[in-house]
Order: sequence, then C-alpha cells, then structure tokens
Amino acid sequence: MNRHIAPHATGTEEPVAADYLPQLDGLRAITVLAVMFHHFILDGPWGHWGVYLFFVLSGFLITWLLIDARDKCLGLGRPRWFAFRQFYVRRFLRIFPVYYVGLAVAIAVDLPNAAV
Repeated sequence: MNRHIAPHATGTEEPVAADYLPQLDGLRAITVLAVMFHHFILDGPWGHWGVYLFFVLSGFLITWLLIDARDKCLGLGRPRWFAFRQFYVRRFLRIFPVYYVGLAVAIAVDLPNAAV
C-alpha cells in the first residue's frame, strides 16, 4: 500500500492510500445490510451470503495488510516475524479496549450472562 500526496477537498495536501479500494467499503455495507435484513425483516439466504462475503472480504484485507507490513519490514531490514507481531499488537490495541468497555457496561447494567 504505497502512499502518495493527493490534493484534499479542502485544498490541503495529505497522504492518501494509493491503492485504497472504496468498492470494498460498499461491499461491506451490503453484507451488513443483508444480515440485518435477514434478522429483522425477512428470513432468507441473504443473511448467510452476507456473512460469507464479509469473511471473504476480511480475509482479503487482512492478507493485504500482512503482505504490506512484511514488505515494509523487509525494506527496513527487519525480520518477517516482526511484521506479524506488529499486526497482532495493533489488532489487540484496537479490539480489546472496546471489548472491555463493552463488558464493563454489560456488567454495570446487569445483563444476564455478561460476566460468564
């Protein structure tokens, strides 16, 4: 994922991902809508298709991030395992704080089975 400087809508220049694919954001939105439609409106196969497509997209994006991180590490002379470790450190720091806040709120409002 190379970065380049592109003009921003405000007239300033800031780094933008050169190979960012906004279509994937649209596909992810469609998968979420398909699952919500399945759960709240009409039972059908689209909920399952939405879940499958979401997992395929997630696998694609995670693989893309890992390959990019590996290439950057090799370019800096670091071993390949360093990219793998950094990937999981970033995931941990992104997911677990929100997880523990959600768990604390669930316990505070006394949701059943929250502390199991």
